[in-house]
Amino acid sequence: MAEYGYSGRQLTKTRYAFHIGFGGGRMNKQAGLTGELNEMRHARYGEERPSAPPNFQFEVVRSFPDDPYLFMHMVQFPAPGVQWVTMSLLSMEPGATGRIVHQVTNRQVERDNPDFTRVAGTRALDAAADTKETHAAVIGFVSQVLSGGNVAACADWLDRDCFITHNPYMLADYQGFVQFLDEEMSRVDALRYVCISDVVAYHDFAAVFSVIDFRGHEYRACDLFRVEDGKIVEHWDIAERAVNQAPPGNDRSFMPL
Repeated sequence: MAEYGYSGRQLTKTRYAFHIGFGGGRMNKQAGLTGELNEMRHARYGEERPSAPPNFQFEVVRSFPDDPYLFMHMVQFPAPGVQWVTMSLLSMEPGATGRIVHQVTNRQVERDNPDFTRVAGTRALDAAADTKETHAAVIGFVSQVLSGGNVAACADWLDRDCFITHNPYMLADYQGFVQFLDEEMSRVDALRYVCISDVVAYHDFAAVFSVIDFRGHEYRACDLFRVEDGKIVEHWDIAERAVNQAPPGNDRSFMPL
């Protein structure tokens, strides 16, 4: 086992964990958190440094805290011309020092949605947004639509005019998103959210980690939402076949919503 990164990064064939030093709590402040994570990465591993492990290059796109957790949405560059998008939940409890609770990764692909990057869109948090309102809107949508299978309820939780999804497998607007859900939830092997593990929220962003059945296979998934005035206006998601994940990479018990 080798150690890299921040105050230590452990890498094995079955799992890895970030150990992020918070230096007197300075990174607990949301202002500049994403930028500071990136600065720490560059400070330790500049492009000219040969000591960086080959799969360590990454960019943190979005991040937010929900005590005692830290959510991260980032792009990884494992090889030239290859980009992977990852959503992670890290535990910042005393002694955990950045232990990964959940991590879901998928490759960027060019499909129906012209935004196939999975990371484009709003990055800045709205500090005036109410976290409880965001949490309630996302839980309502997940409970009724994703878990409950009631696609018609999308009208209650999504902003018809402003909604955009960054999933490359569907058209980006409200109609494209609803059409995708309607088609997949009507199949014999219907898309089904089996259970929800963690929901974290901060101001206008909320992330939901779950287990889903999709076309006969089990996936670990994460959906990231942005909420305005009680309605979901933006959505990102990642899903990874469960067979591709080592158990230590998702070590939280999943419970029904």
